[in-house]
Amino acid sequence: MKTHRKLFFWQNTNSIHQSALLESLAKNPMYEVHLIVTEALPEFRKAMGWQEPKLYNVNVHNCVAGELPLSFLQKSTESDVHIFSGINAFPNVHKAFRYAIKNAKGLISVFSEPLDYRGIKGKVRIMRAYYHKIRFGRKIDFILATGKYAVEQFLNVGYAKSKVFEWSYVVHKSNTLIPNHDADLDENFRIIFAASLIPRKGYDILLRAVKMLQDIPVQLDMYCVNEKNKEDVSTIVNQLDPSHSSCKVSFFEFLPNDELRNQINNYDLLVLPSRHDGWGAIINESLMEGTPVIVSSNCGSSSLINYRQFGNVLKELNPDSLNLILRSQIQKGKVGKDLRKSNRDLANRVISGEAMASYFNQILSYQIGQVNIMPKPPYSK
Repeated sequence: MKTHRKLFFWQNTNSIHQSALLESLAKNPMYEVHLIVTEALPEFRKAMGWQEPKLYNVNVHNCVAGELPLSFLQKSTESDVHIFSGINAFPNVHKAFRYAIKNAKGLISVFSEPLDYRGIKGKVRIMRAYYHKIRFGRKIDFILATGKYAVEQFLNVGYAKSKVFEWSYVVHKSNTLIPNHDADLDENFRIIFAASLIPRKGYDILLRAVKMLQDIPVQLDMYCVNEKNKEDVSTIVNQLDPSHSSCKVSFFEFLPNDELRNQINNYDLLVLPSRHDGWGAIINESLMEGTPVIVSSNCGSSSLINYRQFGNVLKELNPDSLNLILRSQIQKGKVGKDLRKSNRDLANRVISGEAMASYFNQILSYQIGQVNIMPKPPYSK
């Protein structure tokens, strides 16, 4: 007989990059899904077009202005599962996590991005990771680590391989009709960049790489402008070579997330050459719309690119390497309606809310000993 389980997700915000998973889990009649939100959506996220989603069949507990519902932990049973966003990434989530370690029954899990180990702060983070393993490791039943690098980090500080599962952010399937036209080979190859205009996102690497495509007609549209960076954009525009006629670069303001996802359907490629990114959910969004990507290996979401039609991973973070991969992707051709549908179908099978919810079910079955083979993420080959 299957056990009815309560799933408690303790998070900082109600995220558009978790809602598809939570709603898919809630469709399972054996689950009762709860989301505990401890912080308001930051203003800079709102400026980027993010909004708090309305979740269906998920019990949302907004604790931004109130006390944490520690009664969920006090009254927990052996069948409950508590999933915390990080060990010490957010104050109130950490408070609930420490209380759970001492008082809660059932399974305790941590959902975590890879830490940034660069520089002096990176060394401090490594030391803290070892400390957390010593202090809390025995009480953590399993870890959902976003991407291969996060998995490696947890294994390197001593967590058992049987506890660490590669994980992903999840976004909803496309709501946009596939454009009813075939790829026109006479049109410019269209590339989109949609991220903050900061060095960490590698926009400068992309601009330099695109300028090297002197023999190929390319349109690069960058959705990255807000009130605070308009002067920076003006400086960048002035530095672009207007005589470089075969490559056109345009800058646009951030769009609301649903509008951005619709717009992605008008492009042949999305590029995210980040110097470091815990994940980079724009990659999920692009793939769900059927648009291939080039993503830096320094992004957690590069772990998704296990299929040729999904695009390429940029392993050497410099303009020359990106230029070569751009040329390779351009040679594959523009994205017509048949290819876009094929891309979407594949994404729906391997990175959708339903796919990841099924993977979560497998992880729980493995944890309680119902299956002996450790499950792998649905997007792995």
